[in-house]
Amino acid sequence: MSRAIGLGAITLCALLAMPAPVAAAGETITGQLIDIACYMLDKANTTPTHVGRGYACAQACAKEGFQVGVLTSGGKVYEVIGGLASNKNAQLVPHMGHTVTIAGEVGNKDGFATISADSLTMGSSRRK
Repeated sequence: MSRAIGLGAITLCALLAMPAPVAAAGETITGQLIDIACYMLDKANTTPTHVGRGYACAQACAKEGFQVGVLTSGGKVYEVIGGLASNKNAQLVPHMGHTVTIAGEVGNKDGFATISADSLTMGSSRRK
C-alpha cells in the first residue's frame, strides 16, 4: 500500500510540474484588412489594387480562401481565423483594404499571431 501511495504522490507531482496550456486572450484589434501572401511579397501591397497589378488582387485572393490579415498601425499582422474566415473569407472579401475592428481570441498558429472572431466593425474607408 505504501508503494501505491508513493506512485500516486509521484504522479501528482509530475502533473503539477507540467506547464499549463496557454489560453487564448480576448482582445480587440484595429487595422487594415490585407492579403497576407501579397503583403509578404511587398509591404506596399496593402490596398485592394496592388502596385503594378491594376486589379483587385486582395479581394480575388481572399475569395480563393487565401489568408487574410489585420495590419495594425504598429505594423503587426494578425491572421484572421474562425467564423470570419469561413467559406473562403466570405465575410472579409467586401472589406479588403478597409480599416476594421475585430474583437476575438488572440493566439498563435505556426509562429504567427492570429485572431479568431465571428464578426467585425468597420472603421475608416479604404486607403488608395
